[in-house]
Amino acid sequence: MDVGADNFRFTLEDQNGRKLPTQTIRQPKTTELHIDSLDRYLPSMLATTTYFTNYPNNQVVAKLAGPNLLLNTLNSTGYAGGFAGVASNPMVIQTSRPLSYGYYSRVALTQFFLKMQQPTILNSYNAKFALYIGTAPGTITTQVTVYLPSGFYTYASMATVLQAALRALPGNPLPAATVTAPTLPGDGFIIATGDPAVYIAASMLAPTGTGEQGLIESLRLGRNLGFSRAVYGFAGTFNTGGQPVGPPTLGNTLGCGPPNFLCTDYVDIVSSSLTNYKDAKDTNSSLSAPNAVLGRIWLTENAVDIAGSGAADDTQIGSAPISLVKTWVNPNWCQWSPNQSVDKIDIQLLDMFGQPLYWSSQANTEWSATLTLTE
Repeated sequence: MDVGADNFRFTLEDQNGRKLPTQTIRQPKTTELHIDSLDRYLPSMLATTTYFTNYPNNQVVAKLAGPNLLLNTLNSTGYAGGFAGVASNPMVIQTSRPLSYGYYSRVALTQFFLKMQQPTILNSYNAKFALYIGTAPGTITTQVTVYLPSGFYTYASMATVLQAALRALPGNPLPAATVTAPTLPGDGFIIATGDPAVYIAASMLAPTGTGEQGLIESLRLGRNLGFSRAVYGFAGTFNTGGQPVGPPTLGNTLGCGPPNFLCTDYVDIVSSSLTNYKDAKDTNSSLSAPNAVLGRIWLTENAVDIAGSGAADDTQIGSAPISLVKTWVNPNWCQWSPNQSVDKIDIQLLDMFGQPLYWSSQANTEWSATLTLTE
């Protein structure tokens, strides 16, 4: 073996393909950004007043006091509903430094904790409906508006409050009205006049003087209480002859369908900043669909509900605040520009009707999330 020859080489490792081309690789770097909706409250927002002292370096104070003391449309009412006449601005988290920076090519929400605080009945959202009253099945003598107070309700407490509202109508047209709560899951409320000479039916018209928004509120409440075609005074199961144009038929007893106490079946998470670089935008099938939907949370998945015992069904989701955690097995990855840091995050929560979720200091829906950024 002439090791000094020009064409000499060791061939032992060439046998059986053990010497193969190699290339050094590394796994893509991944970073998590943990977000809390209460982080929108900064110490600089707190001013020293007669009632409160500013602690400029303590965000804990700002996060605890913010929902009660910093109520303005720019900083606190990111979920305020347009139905209440309040501007509905996305909640924005922004600091003096980038929230996250690195050579990232995509971002996604991977986990989301939602603390849903909107009550079962909410004034100006689903708290009233119109009611026909007559002296015969085909005779409508008056139309009244039934109002329900805001709050969380079980089936039993809803029956009590609805019965009291019917008996307290102006002019006392239904002094003997009764409302029976569902006794088994799948049952509905039973509304009766208590007088064989008095007839009623729920109206699909807007309550007097409320217009389009009043009609929406009335239909929302009808959805919650399980109002069916029969409750609205229309016979049959289908509209075989088209949309009814004549007056409804009234009855002494109205049997509702199964109630749905959820103010919305799902919550859409929308963000313009996080989807800024995404070529194909995620959207919905509705006419007013947003073009920056990051994900959807159904309120019946892993929901924790504390409805009071003694109701027809102790799993009445919507009868109490709901807390749930959503973890996406297949996250909705959004393209990101590698030379851009994450400077701010805007998040807006929409209900199933495309409206911003209601927010107030009494019904302060909040959330926290994990944002994953990767190369």
